[in-house]
Amino acid sequence: MKIIQDMNEIKARFPEYVHVEHYYDDPFIFVANEEVLAKGDMRIEGNTAVIDMIMASEMRKWYGRMFIEHLKSRQDIYHIEGQSIPLAVPFWYQMNAQFNESEFNEFIEDEYDEDILLGFSIVCS
Repeated sequence: MKIIQDMNEIKARFPEYVHVEHYYDDPFIFVANEEVLAKGDMRIEGNTAVIDMIMASEMRKWYGRMFIEHLKSRQDIYHIEGQSIPLAVPFWYQMNAQFNESEFNEFIEDEYDEDILLGFSIVCS
């Protein structure tokens, strides 16, 4: 499994994903056996992976989980941070994400405000 963030490599190996550079500031694709499993927007800041967006190429195939587990296994990544839309909160809980308590409480009180983004962090071991 490999995360590719170099647009020249993406263009050469996966030309059908060239559009990612138009939609994301820091695009990536997640690849296994020459198959793109996920794409999105992520940057590395020191020892932290900051995920702005991730989209699996197929739902219910565990590709999102595989991507997060891959990040967690890297020796140079100590934390994963990002923001979650409400529908993705169960996924991030499965990934052992910790949510900002005040934001999460506000989310619960607003009875599922679809426009809210919930900050999370994951400590990698």
